[in-house]
Amino acid sequence: MIIGDLDGFKLINDSHGHKVGDQVLREVSERLRRELGPYVPLYRFGGEEFLVLVPDACERDAVALAEHLRRAVRSAPLAGLRVTMSFGVACGGRDGQFDFDEVFREADAALYAAKRRGRDRVCSAGTCPEAALPRRRSNDVEVPEGAAAVTTRAIERDGQTPRTALGEQIESARAEHGNWLVRDELEREHMLDMRDRLERVSALAWLVGGASVIFAVPWYGWAPVLAVLLVAPPFRVLSANLRKMRRPEFPLIAGWTIAQLVMGLAFLYVDGRPLHALIVLIPFASIYAIVLPRRGAIWTGLFSALVMIMAALICDAERALAEPALVAIPLALLGTGCLVGSVVGSSAVAHRSVAVIDELTGLFNRRALEARIAELMAGSEGGEQQVALIVGDIDHFKQINDTHGHALGDRVLSEVAQRLRDSLRAFDAIYRLGGEEFVILLPGTDEQHAEQVAERLRRAIAKEQIEGLEVTMSFGVAASREGVRFDFDRLFVEADSALYEAKRGGRDRVEVRRVPESELATAAA
Repeated sequence: MIIGDLDGFKLINDSHGHKVGDQVLREVSERLRRELGPYVPLYRFGGEEFLVLVPDACERDAVALAEHLRRAVRSAPLAGLRVTMSFGVACGGRDGQFDFDEVFREADAALYAAKRRGRDRVCSAGTCPEAALPRRRSNDVEVPEGAAAVTTRAIERDGQTPRTALGEQIESARAEHGNWLVRDELEREHMLDMRDRLERVSALAWLVGGASVIFAVPWYGWAPVLAVLLVAPPFRVLSANLRKMRRPEFPLIAGWTIAQLVMGLAFLYVDGRPLHALIVLIPFASIYAIVLPRRGAIWTGLFSALVMIMAALICDAERALAEPALVAIPLALLGTGCLVGSVVGSSAVAHRSVAVIDELTGLFNRRALEARIAELMAGSEGGEQQVALIVGDIDHFKQINDTHGHALGDRVLSEVAQRLRDSLRAFDAIYRLGGEEFVILLPGTDEQHAEQVAERLRRAIAKEQIEGLEVTMSFGVAASREGVRFDFDRLFVEADSALYEAKRGGRDRVEVRRVPESELATAAA
């Protein structure tokens, strides 16, 4: 694991503005991505911190890679500025078990040891003695080396539950990027994404509302029309520029509040002052209860309710008190609309987190596979590395379901998934396509190595009974050709063909789709 952090990034933001800071982040990520190639995962973790996972690499190789990345970042100015980056390296999984949290903590400590040494350098948890010292906190504030540190063991002795390194990093990112309205960058991005998705609905609502008030001019006068004309254009301009803002949630909720207030004040000038027309405030509140995070949704509901009540009391207090249903019904509809909107918005966030996970087995599903395929295809234009594909299918699974019932079949699937997962490296992804079929993608792997992996998986399934049954799997293996762009559809057809060769050959076996010499010669040409 390699963790990198831009040196003095807060100073860049403070001195040159967040627009320049964002440009620096984009250019740094492009340089890192270019140096790593298409098959090494790169993650942006928090504000200016990046994380790289390098499977099957010793600590020495990871340090060399980190040094390569460090030089790439400083090789030329970024956004006209000299930018450097510090890196921490740690290695795990030597005993066959990869503990992400422990390795993250070690790499994080090594990173801040590099900061203590003067920045723009690489430190390794295995060779850097300062990595055992307390890490520096946000904004590169120096921590004296002699300062007392509260270790995890000390916390455990006090009877408290220690926070994980991952949890600390998430909390740190939230503290830096969150506020009372949005918790973190993920929630902010969800808000903007929902706003983009509802753009057409919002535009349609404004058009319908504008047409309605124009149609009602003979009865209610021009005040509603003027309110819509006063509010709609500025709010649309604001919405169109939200992604250019560092904290878009505040302009959005402020703009919404002003717009809703103006439309409420328009009731003071409506001819006849019809209380039943208060319902026109509901759609605008309900839409933004979906867009805004939960606290924002609560604000839309409460503020709209306040505007409704004040408008009713100012316009026709006597009638509102004599016939409270004229106000109570719009308020009830408002509450329902905002509640439903908030639930829809919250469930969309939750759905995204589970949309790529198969509920029964806990493995990635077809949607996750499609995303990974797109990533590999985008990153393998030149075909520099091979990609291997393994397709596995449980033998006679239909017979298990028919004979013993679907409940037991589900337990067999869960156990098979667990054995497959346990037999792969922490970085290898396995996907359940549906039914009893599984797919494993192995970037940077040729068919010979993929055959060994498939054989290991086959033995893991067959070694012990599952739910008292003899369960076996057949596997088909195929790999892309060197120098040829990764084509998943073609590769899947080849691996699937090999799988059914294994089925026809007696099941519980691995078959490989070997590349004919003629195809190798064609690819080389």
